[in-house]
Amino acid sequence: MGIHDRDYARADRNAPRQGTRLLPSPARWSMTLWLIVINVAIFALGLLLMRTGAGQTLVPGPVQFHSTVPIQVQRAPVLIGPIDPQNNLAPLFDPATRQLIGSQQFYTMTLDQAWGHFSTAKGFLSLEVWRFITFQFLHSGWTHIFLNMLGLWVFGPDVEAFLGRRRYLALYLTCGAFGAVAFLLLNFLGNTLGQQYRIPGLLFDDVTTPLVGASAGIFGIILAAAYVAPQRMLYILGIIPMRQRPAAYLLIAIAAVQLILGSNNAGGEAAHLGGGLAGYFFIRRMYLLRDFFDVLGPEKPSKAKAPTGKPPPAPPDPHAVEVDRILAKITATGQASLTDTERETLARAAGTPNQPGTKGQA
Repeated sequence: MGIHDRDYARADRNAPRQGTRLLPSPARWSMTLWLIVINVAIFALGLLLMRTGAGQTLVPGPVQFHSTVPIQVQRAPVLIGPIDPQNNLAPLFDPATRQLIGSQQFYTMTLDQAWGHFSTAKGFLSLEVWRFITFQFLHSGWTHIFLNMLGLWVFGPDVEAFLGRRRYLALYLTCGAFGAVAFLLLNFLGNTLGQQYRIPGLLFDDVTTPLVGASAGIFGIILAAAYVAPQRMLYILGIIPMRQRPAAYLLIAIAAVQLILGSNNAGGEAAHLGGGLAGYFFIRRMYLLRDFFDVLGPEKPSKAKAPTGKPPPAPPDPHAVEVDRILAKITATGQASLTDTERETLARAAGTPNQPGTKGQA
């Protein structure tokens, strides 16, 4: 056989090659992949804005008063002096006496971070409720986004296959929002009770402390994956084998310990716990996720038409349905069980042998 007789030599060289894509077309992407792409794209946009410097702004942060300043002065309006660019601190003055009474910290943020981050002051006190969602798509650095997207890639597909795209997205966003709620509650209690009680687990940071990251939603996905595929084997750090359920519970336990001990990322750990508990709850009550997108209105009925040349199926003939019921009754209990009306119906059907839908005429 010559080389030109072989199948691969006869193939059309101009035909598109199959199986060479690293990724399917966007129309066929999973919701997990879409979430990863969106998070990475927003992170890249933030890096671009930071590099140019044109998209940066200063966001007011915590206020620190001198210990000798009376509480009534602290609660009254103050004058803010020029911001020192070296440390982003601005002096505060008493409007009545023009005396220095404290300082205020400012955060340098890109425009997307300034508009989208969550804090108790912004999300609750200022009623900027969109921040319960937008903070989930912002990240503070390369390690932050890499670990979050890795967790989503590892645990997300099992949950998406179980729930479907729409409910999976609802679970992800709901768990992220509950992470912000946990952060808000612990921060509010910490600022309310912190003057008298230092209760472990509360957040004593200023109410302007920002929260960003997808990890609250991802912890919800992790706890959902522990329910959906508990026996799936994972390799922690690539070498330590562990099944998915104990691995998920270990992660949530680590977050709880870090929160109680007051780690540097205690606010993030609070969000992890809130998102994880939401995932544990909602994966066992999936019907609640169905209503998540109802604010957009109910789904429109399908407008699909019958294929060309094929008329739509006709509705069932009520007479034929009744005859079928009578015949089934005869099979089950015999002819003696028929009523006079049923006998008349069967007799009429026997007189019309071409009646559509009848079975086995008597």
